[in-house]
Amino acid sequence: MLQGTLDDEMYGCFVDSDDAVRMRTSFVADSIENFHWLATIAEPSQEDPFRFCGIARCTLGMSLPLAKTRGACVVISMGTTTTHHGERMGYYVMHSVDLSEPMNNYDYIRAKCSLCWLKTELSNGKVELYMKGFAAPMGIIPEFAAFPVLVNCVLGVGMTSDAAYSKKLAWMIHDSDQSGQRDALPPMIECVGKCKNTWGAPKNSGQFRRCLVCRRAVCSACQVVRKIPVDVINDRVNMNKCSVCILCMHRAKTLSAEAFARRELRSKRLKIVDTTRTSITSTSEHEIELTSSTDRQYFDTR
Repeated sequence: MLQGTLDDEMYGCFVDSDDAVRMRTSFVADSIENFHWLATIAEPSQEDPFRFCGIARCTLGMSLPLAKTRGACVVISMGTTTTHHGERMGYYVMHSVDLSEPMNNYDYIRAKCSLCWLKTELSNGKVELYMKGFAAPMGIIPEFAAFPVLVNCVLGVGMTSDAAYSKKLAWMIHDSDQSGQRDALPPMIECVGKCKNTWGAPKNSGQFRRCLVCRRAVCSACQVVRKIPVDVINDRVNMNKCSVCILCMHRAKTLSAEAFARRELRSKRLKIVDTTRTSITSTSEHEIELTSSTDRQYFDTR
């Protein structure tokens, strides 16, 4: 059984860009490195914001002194569907594919896998997870090195609602900054949870902090400290530790993940339009130097 809703799980595991994969890895530690989308087969839409399908390359786990790094070329498909019984479920499928091009980098061994995650929402509000598949590291590698990587990958994709909560909080903090709440901060007099000390009096306000979402005072017992993604620079995810109150944390869990996914999709498309306009303007003044894809190494993600 998993916490959260089906939409939370799908929002947490949804990835449609290289940076999105890096952010998810920073949450779930799924042992996926050097991830790079090669081609897009199906894109998300406002009607189906969790749908995506593409072909990608990646490396699995850390390099070991006595074993070559395992790489994979996989087709990944994710989204939601409804069975003929009317049951809504989410799916995430990862299946190895072979490319016609030769593998020139012999520092890697291409692993094989075929994995499928199915998630269904129960009447009690929990999510049930089904997982089936196989993975073959290929070549000779100690079991103690291969098994943890597979477990991290399976569990990482399987439990992603916590990543969805952090993504929601990032949007909520952004909205709080944009709404001008900093100009009229509430007084630091009473904790948002109306907590009392041992003698039944209000807690000392000197120990309070502000919730980054509602800006109200919160004591140590009523605050939740979470890592919130800020951005990705040079393939590294920048995270900030943020304090939010338990009320805003509860609100983040109850807000619709599908609404946040649609908003994120609109934001990405607006950024693409702005980037295109900037590119058109800059090309009229400067010459753009292109790098041939054949000059890249097999797992180069630049």
